Amino acid sequence: MPSFSKYVQDKLYNELFSCAKSFLKEYGDKFDFGSSLHKNGYSSLEDICVKHTRVEDMPGNRIKFYVYLELDVETQEGNCRFDNYEEQNPWLLVTYQADIGEDLENVSLINVEDYTTKPKLTDPMDDKLVPVLGKSGFDECADNFLRRNYPNALLEPISIEPDKLCEKMGLIVRRAHISEDGNIFGRVYFYDGTAEIFDDDTGEVHTEEIKARTILVDDTASFLYGIGAFNNTIVHECVHWDMHKKAVAFARLYNKNITGIGCKIVGGSLEETFDFIEWQANNLAPRIQLPATMVKKYVNSQISYI
Repeated sequence: MPSFSKYVQDKLYNELFSCAKSFLKEYGDKFDFGSSLHKNGYSSLEDICVKHTRVEDMPGNRIKFYVYLELDVETQEGNCRFDNYEEQNPWLLVTYQADIGEDLENVSLINVEDYTTKPKLTDPMDDKLVPVLGKSGFDECADNFLRRNYPNALLEPISIEPDKLCEKMGLIVRRAHISEDGNIFGRVYFYDGTAEIFDDDTGEVHTEEIKARTILVDDTASFLYGIGAFNNTIVHECVHWDMHKKAVAFARLYNKNITGIGCKIVGGSLEETFDFIEWQANNLAPRIQLPATMVKKYVNSQISYI
């Protein structure tokens, strides 16, 4: 799947070119154009290139993104006795906000400046619009998830009831035999789509329409691996819904057939693109069910001091 940087280059090229041209017209003296020439002549913007983008998550469908823009500026020799020119490649930092939906929508230009320092991002996302999250941040991320969706779990050590969690998040859980060999735990649908359901009675597979906001959980998972696996699957899919809507929306800009995310028992995802997403959900689901702060609280309550 193409990167967000490539998408911005294609989608916003004309607007970015216009922004760069206007900036040079007003602030061109910031750059030392024509310094190698006998006399500084006319400078013109020949081309632009998006070298990199950095994306920050925002509420709802909104994102904020910073475009690192390399300019191709050509300055002509101002002395008519010499036939020469100079090429320079200054960088600009262009800041936008937009909604990520069926397309990049409601795009708003926030700022254009010469690039000097990297902006600090509060909630960074990678170039596929997946939240940036390292191992050291899992416990904090799990707590943030619970604050938004199940705050009682951070008051006292309690069991997360997956049905209640889904109700709070506006999701519907449906049991189904998703695959004949039972190697798929579950799937969450961000958009209306279809699913192949295995019929235990007939031994055949049929296709069913599945509505957005539905979590399919394979009956075989709870039968073979216990109710813990069933509950963990639901929480796992809730993590996808909470964190990965924008990554799925961006993927759909290139493939409208993508409607959801599914996870296999063997690890990884059904769509190779989402391996990193699966890694995040695999690590967060157990931490949501057993928050580190509540585990410590429970352990401390059981310790007898002499």
